[in-house]
Amino acid sequence: MPNFDFLPRKEAEFYAWVIVFFTYLLANLSRFGISSSVISPLTSLRDDFMTKYNVAIEPSTRTKATVLAKNNAMNALKNGLRAFIREYLSFNHLVTDVDKDNLGLPIRKTSHTPIPIPTTYPWFMVDSSIIRVLIIHFRDILSEYRAKSFGVHGAEIKWGFSDTLIINPDDLPHSSFDTRSPFRLEFKGEERGKTVWFCLWWENTRGEKGPWSEIVSAIVP
Repeated sequence: MPNFDFLPRKEAEFYAWVIVFFTYLLANLSRFGISSSVISPLTSLRDDFMTKYNVAIEPSTRTKATVLAKNNAMNALKNGLRAFIREYLSFNHLVTDVDKDNLGLPIRKTSHTPIPIPTTYPWFMVDSSIIRVLIIHFRDILSEYRAKSFGVHGAEIKWGFSDTLIINPDDLPHSSFDTRSPFRLEFKGEERGKTVWFCLWWENTRGEKGPWSEIVSAIVP
């Protein structure tokens, strides 16, 4: 949601802001695709505030009553401005960032922090305490507390059976993906006692991969 706390708090500054805002708005109303009937209630609130403001700041007419009337008129105008800006200006594609700057409005940030390619790899341990199940607990190699680094979506787990040493992740035929530790892998009864090799790497939200972890083996319990 846009931030509508941009209206000046000091009355004199708000008064000056109102003049600039309405001068630019009325000069570009048709270009913004806004009809004069839509703006009419807002200009009435403006006129009421400006009249009562000038009465309240004049020493000869400044009383508790005129100050209260000015405050009520100012609050009514601010509420009207917030509603109008939210509905007709903030998300209006005809209103450019230059227009918003000239109107004294905030400009929404459209750029995002770029998602980096992972530069670390997962540290993991294999829990074999359950029959026919291997559970892989993983986290970032550089942190004992952070499961994943910024921008990381999850870990790809490559695995495969082999009675001989596996040194290349490409030799692991099976692949699974998990966004949160731990990862659970269940096996058939006839697969008990077999050696399973595992290797993990991080994948970011754009599908880009980081470096591989070490290849570790475990026995299916």
